[in-house]
Amino acid sequence: MKNILIIIPIILINISCSYMPEQKPVNVQEGPTAEASTIDRQPIYVYGQKSDLSKIILHFNDDPISISCGYIKLKGIVAGEDPQVLIEVGGKGEILSTGEKLGEYKIVSISNEEVELCLRK
Repeated sequence: MKNILIIIPIILINISCSYMPEQKPVNVQEGPTAEASTIDRQPIYVYGQKSDLSKIILHFNDDPISISCGYIKLKGIVAGEDPQVLIEVGGKGEILSTGEKLGEYKIVSISNEEVELCLRK
């Protein structure tokens, strides 16, 4: 039993000190590269792209819509005397009531299934 206990550490030391051939580092940036100023930064697909954005009506399960403060998406509605909405703006939630501002828009009305926004003037 003592012989086995002595052999195991010797084997482990021998394995850890064994020869490993030198490997060449892999260059990930091989091939042509583009300068930062020449990259086209236009989106490939824009969710909820609409032609007339003077009035927006948000529904549950609609695609996000792009406005100046980021993409917006309706996440929740709290009904009552003073209804409130939870709108995701650029990945962050905001709780808003009727008359409050959201970027260049204002919340005009809140119903049980939709929220209407209009451009502020």
